[in-house]
Amino acid sequence: MGCSAWHPAGFRYETYYQDVWVRGEAIIKGGRECELRFWAIYEALKETKKPLKVLDIGANMGYFSLRLSEKLPGTYVMIEGQESTAQALLKVCKLNNNPSIVLFKRKLCLQDLKDLRAVEKFDVVMALSIVHHFEEPYQKVFETLMTLGHKLVFEPPIAEEHTLNQERIVNEPLDLSRVKKKLLIKVPTGSRYAGNMLRPTYLIDCISDASYATVQGVSQGTFRLMNGVYPPL
Repeated sequence: MGCSAWHPAGFRYETYYQDVWVRGEAIIKGGRECELRFWAIYEALKETKKPLKVLDIGANMGYFSLRLSEKLPGTYVMIEGQESTAQALLKVCKLNNNPSIVLFKRKLCLQDLKDLRAVEKFDVVMALSIVHHFEEPYQKVFETLMTLGHKLVFEPPIAEEHTLNQERIVNEPLDLSRVKKKLLIKVPTGSRYAGNMLRPTYLIDCISDASYATVQGVSQGTFRLMNGVYPPL
């Protein structure tokens, strides 16, 4: 590809999963709808009276954490495990130079979620279309996600979408019937195979213990445990 295939900020013009967000604007459009989902999530969280501590699992290009951090104060911990995406996200972090942002480069497993739960507490966990990337049983992953914070912003995999681990998605449907959830929005999946399918985004109430309190930032121990790469220590 020639020089025209590169954005001046150093990103290749290709279909990223999310918009590339740098200092208040999307410099590259992603393959999935982000704007409507962002506003739905923001509206659900904006009445919070204290700085938020947010965990963004499978953050991709960090769009949601970066945009939320510009409007809602707090700590935004992003985790991305796909090597090329994590490298691009690290570049995005440096360009934004946002002190609210933390990045872990790590492909998570179920035990990682449990280890993280043992050392950190979060107000909000975002798990947007990510459960089907885990090797462990999806229901166990989902139930563990619900133990990581007060609220979970969650997008379940869609059986008809023809995506990663499609057979497992069909054979391991998630049971959300017993959780207290609020539908925030439905948007097209963006899949070339099922463009007319709608993907729901839910806000799920999780930990309700009044004594559950979060502390801003993450410890150096957590940063090292989860292979933190931004900000540099």
